[in-house]
Amino acid sequence: MDNENIIFRVTSFKSNGSVWTKTYEDENKLLEVLPVLYNQFPHVMVSKQTLKKPHLEYLRDLGEKE
Repeated sequence: MDNENIIFRVTSFKSNGSVWTKTYEDENKLLEVLPVLYNQFPHVMVSKQTLKKPHLEYLRDLGEKE
């Protein structure tokens, strides 16, 4: 499968219970931001997902399924 269809989701959990999620398509950008998040939030979760289609096409198709 082509690497361009890999996305990374970063979820940060604040101590007050709020949750922040951001999607990265570029692994280098993800690696840039992770040290900042690790220092700023008590809990950080990273997930990797391989999509069958490019990310924008995948998102468009999600909207059409409703």
